[in-house]
Amino acid sequence: MAERPQQRPGEFGSSSNRPCNRRPSVTTPAQDLHIRLLHLRDHLRPATQTVDETVGLDNLRISAQTVRNRLREAHLHARRPHQGLDLTAVQRRNRLLWANAHLRWPLAHWRSVLFTLQLYRAESVYGIVWASGLLMSML
Repeated sequence: MAERPQQRPGEFGSSSNRPCNRRPSVTTPAQDLHIRLLHLRDHLRPATQTVDETVGLDNLRISAQTVRNRLREAHLHARRPHQGLDLTAVQRRNRLLWANAHLRWPLAHWRSVLFTLQLYRAESVYGIVWASGLLMSML
């Protein structure tokens, strides 16, 4: 029968006061709360913006990854705001009509189509499609 290891004096009574071999945290619990509150107030706030407004322990600069880690611990995320052009209702409708019109195209038709990158213009976004010798614009 295996004997139970005896606890020696001076050993740790539980795992809560056992030393860990992690790096010490660069932020305090109060700073962690501040980071969480900033992102709860502005859910489209990037982590890099929070870094500029938060100073870590000993006046060390914290990294954006540290902010993301603290947010993940609180089940939050740093989001980037949408930077592209928003489509109008007419443009969305036209794109849907174009997609529905070409929904049942056979694979042979699609092999002759060359999709190019989207061109950004001031008023809207146009995708140019070259199909069967005709230049088509997708709205």
